Amino acid sequence: MVDMEFLAAKNKNEVLSLLDKYGSKARPVAGGTDLMIGIREGRLPGGAHALIDISRIPELSYIKKEGTWLRIGAGTTHAQIAASELVLHESLILQDASASVGSPQIRNRGTIGGNIVTAAQCADTVPALMVLDACVVLESVAGRREVPIVDFFPGPKKSDVHPGELVTEIRFPSIVDGYGASFEKLIRRKAVAKSRLNFAVVALQDASGMIQEMRLAIGSALPTTSRFPTVEQMLIGKRGDEGLLKEAGLAAAAYMIEKGGIRWSTDYKKPVVEKLVSRNIARALALEE
Repeated sequence: MVDMEFLAAKNKNEVLSLLDKYGSKARPVAGGTDLMIGIREGRLPGGAHALIDISRIPELSYIKKEGTWLRIGAGTTHAQIAASELVLHESLILQDASASVGSPQIRNRGTIGGNIVTAAQCADTVPALMVLDACVVLESVAGRREVPIVDFFPGPKKSDVHPGELVTEIRFPSIVDGYGASFEKLIRRKAVAKSRLNFAVVALQDASGMIQEMRLAIGSALPTTSRFPTVEQMLIGKRGDEGLLKEAGLAAAAYMIEKGGIRWSTDYKKPVVEKLVSRNIARALALEE
């Protein structure tokens, strides 16, 4: 392990001041469930040599409702989100995703902000946040900005965090009455494993069963966690049935190959994506498979 300087910040403003001072040479650390492994393996990017402890800052750990929006502090743990009554009633899909992360120990330490910033293709909360139309809030001594999470990953294992910035919050509109949603994670064993694939869907139908809105996102299938814009569009204005679900699954698998190319895992993932997509759309639309 390389020599590191460890800095314990007392509040958010102190974190921002330290990040401004050290720039790309510093990394905030909360749960450290991914970061510390990277340090031990010598793969911390950018030659960083300072860690700023943000794990004890209450300003970064909260779950609040403000109007029709849900606001979650970046330092909120997966366990806190999974146990939240507010999340249960306003966005069950995120509760399901948070409850699927790692082991109880990981969920007790790992944070939603860390899960996003690491930019891992297998991050479980990211597909759910994408279909919730979430925004990532970043702060620095220079000010504050928001980035839609669909635009937050410019490339594989890269996130849109500038030197001196701290992810402080994730915010998204509540899922109101009439919406359906589903999340599913596929792993090699029953628990404590990285996703082979994870998928999330949010859907809205009118009273006649016509699809008014459809949002689909998948992880571990493409270089970055991604939405399926062409598949979403083809479903709008149609009534969900077995034929449409099958068509959606085929279109999603074709989109994966178009954008990600043929890889060693394609023979496995193509049929699985077809079924994963059709099954979860059916659940979101409350249809029998």
